[in-house]
This record gives sequence, structure tokens and C-alpha cells, in this order.
Amino acid sequence: MILNVVPDSAERNTVLHVELGARFLVTLEGMERNLWSTLIGIELGKYLIIRTPQVEGIDSILTKDKSIQVTYFFSGTVYGFHSTVLEHIRVPSALLFIAFPTEIKKIELREHPRIDCCLPGKLIVDDARNNGMVLDLSAAGCRFSMLYSELGRFPQIEVSDHLELEFAIPGSDIPKRLPGLVKNIIKDSKKMNVGIHFDRVDAHVLFDLDNYIKETLYFSELLEK
Repeated sequence: MILNVVPDSAERNTVLHVELGARFLVTLEGMERNLWSTLIGIELGKYLIIRTPQVEGIDSILTKDKSIQVTYFFSGTVYGFHSTVLEHIRVPSALLFIAFPTEIKKIELREHPRIDCCLPGKLIVDDARNNGMVLDLSAAGCRFSMLYSELGRFPQIEVSDHLELEFAIPGSDIPKRLPGLVKNIIKDSKKMNVGIHFDRVDAHVLFDLDNYIKETLYFSELLEK
């Protein structure tokens, strides 16, 4: 479903690309953590209906005119808009009514901070799958480490070679394949570390990856306080 938003001012005409059932990533004023929701219905030019995120204490902050930021994915592109809370109900379902947006922006996924992690994955080279660990990660690339004791050999790769990395982004049970290029290689008799630059990664995968990194950074900041 592609909807046209026609505000009073012709200079602010915009188009809302969205489908019913779309997943929305929402940020509510007073709650720093990003929350997931689903688009349930639309009254053109008036409001959107989304599922109320099921988190403890959310009812107390869902007051009228509360600011809400929405990000979502559609047809290979990430979009975002600002809105406000109109109403929320619990019966017959927990639903949130938010004001119809007057401006929608495309969000470009640029370079993001790198996080330390330890995620099991597989480096795929010429259809051979090499087990290892993702040791750090950003939306642009990662560092992947393999142990000789587990593989019995190291994959034959060089800088600028094409390969694929397969791993499950936390929050999803389904492993994702990310194509990439070898940026650097550091190895000794025991281990091999490969710096990988992601190349032509699906926008939906990038969206999930970017959200995981933001969530990790958010909780890291809380732990440091």
C-alpha cells in the first residue's frame, strides 16, 4: 500500500510508503530504549494504528501528545518520521493511535560505531564453511577469527577477495548471509583474524544489524553509569 500525504502546504507534499503489517521501530519520549511494534491500520491524513509495545510501565507514558519517533523498512529503503500519541486502548486489543505524519524522511545507513562481541559464525569461501567468531562488528564490516585447532587448516584467501559471512544477528533466530571483501589478514600458527568490509548487503539485514548495534551501545552506557 502506497499512500499520498497531502498537507495544507504544497511545499511539504510527501509520500508515505508503507504496508499493513510492517514492523515499526518506535522511540517514545521518556523511554530511551527502542521498541518494536506493528502497523495495524490507517486513516488517511488522520492517524495510524499500531500495536502497543508490550513492556512494563508503558501505559504510564502513553499520554496524549507524547512525542514518538518511528523508523521502518520498505522495499529496500529505511524511512523515518515524527508523530505524537493521540490515544491508546487495551480492549479489545492493546493498540496505539498516532498522528498521521506530515513529513517522511529516507534514512541513509552510514558508518556506525564498532562494538565488541563474540558471535559464532561461518566464513564461506568457495562454498567451504569455516567456523569461527565475530569479535567486533559495525554496519560497515567486522573482524572474524578462526582457530587452526578447530579447522585443521585456514581458508586460502587474500586481501580484496570476495567471500560471505553467515551469522545470526541477536534478536533473530535465522542466520543471515552478508557478502563482503577481505580488508586485512592477520594470522599465526594458532589463529587467523580476517577484517571484512560488507559489500552490497541487503537493506533489511543492515537495518537489523544497525538496530542491534544501537541496542548494545545503549545497554553498555547504562552499565557504565
